[in-house]
Amino acid sequence: MMATSRAAYESITGGCLCGAVRYAIDMPSWPPTSTTCQCTQCRKFTGSLIAHFLVVSPRNVTCLRPDDSSASALQSQNLVFPPPYREYRSSDMGRRGFCGDCGGTLVWRNARSEEEIEVCVGSVDEKWLIGDRTERITSESLAEAGAWHEMLEQEDALGRDIAAPRAGNFFWRNAVKGVTDQAVAGKKWVEDTQRGLAIPE
Repeated sequence: MMATSRAAYESITGGCLCGAVRYAIDMPSWPPTSTTCQCTQCRKFTGSLIAHFLVVSPRNVTCLRPDDSSASALQSQNLVFPPPYREYRSSDMGRRGFCGDCGGTLVWRNARSEEEIEVCVGSVDEKWLIGDRTERITSESLAEAGAWHEMLEQEDALGRDIAAPRAGNFFWRNAVKGVTDQAVAGKKWVEDTQRGLAIPE
């Protein structure tokens, strides 16, 4: 497998489905901190059984204009994106950010702390997760015997570095048997780290 070059990935980009809300994240360390969550609120917010998040400092997030893919556009102040970005108050402390136009889920943040935000990994631009795979490889060729594994062997580990939940998997108590209870990277927390209860290995 090709090695990941940290120097090449000092900043990654992403945004909502319609492109009206865009961001860049400066990566001061590599690999980034990533988590998953299976709580009911994250499931309802993302529409998926497992929500994946990148945990970053708001100081490292830059808001981009929709027509600008560079990281020099509009500096975020406490992650205040311009409209159509909106936030939903999902609990006393939880704020969930999304695009008001397309509904694309973007972030979760703790309103009581400005130290970190959690950016939805699914909103990261495809090139950071799977590279140029869709341009390079046809769907028909992937249906050939052994092609899938050969392709993965030739790709670097960037997508894995971004998405592997090394910082933990929250609300494992909500795992769906045979579907979301499979082996993953990182510790499996019964709820969150504040309770301090982990599933024994």
